[in-house]
This record gives sequence, structure tokens and C-alpha cells, in this order.
Amino acid sequence: MQGLVWSRRLKKDYARSVSQGKDMRKLNMLLYLLVNEKPLPAHYKDHSFKGEWAHYRDAHIQFGWLLIYRIDRENQSLLLASLGSHSEIL
Repeated sequence: MQGLVWSRRLKKDYARSVSQGKDMRKLNMLLYLLVNEKPLPAHYKDHSFKGEWAHYRDAHIQFGWLLIYRIDRENQSLLLASLGSHSEIL
């Protein structure tokens, strides 16, 4: 994977997560695995969506904190769409 693409929404979500005192090392570890195309351990509960978010995936960083992302194979990039709790995102 060549790079990360941060959506405008994710930039705001990231700042909110920092202000909430989230352990950003956990997010960094997930991003490391995704960028290096490593299989995600089961505790991330990685799964795809249906409907409006059909081309996106959801990985649980920890209980109540998740990342919505999409892998763009054509452009060899990882699009980071949103970060937060289910109620904050969906």
C-alpha cells in the first residue's frame, strides 16, 4: 500500500479522539497492519458494510471505538473515512 488518504471527517474525528484521551497507539497499530496488508487479528472484528457504506470496512480498535476505511487497490491507497463510536459515526 502506497499511502493513507485522510478524509476531512476523519481529521475531525481524530482530533476528537485525542481530546477524549483515546490511546492513539492502538489506532497506529491498526493502521500499520492495514498499510502493510497484514491480516487483522480477530479482536478487530473487521467486517464489510452493506448499503450506503457498501465499499467500506469497519475495524474495532477497542470496545466502543472503531475505524471505517476502504482499501483502494487500483490506487494502492487506504482511505480513512471515519473514527469514533457507533453513535458518533453512524
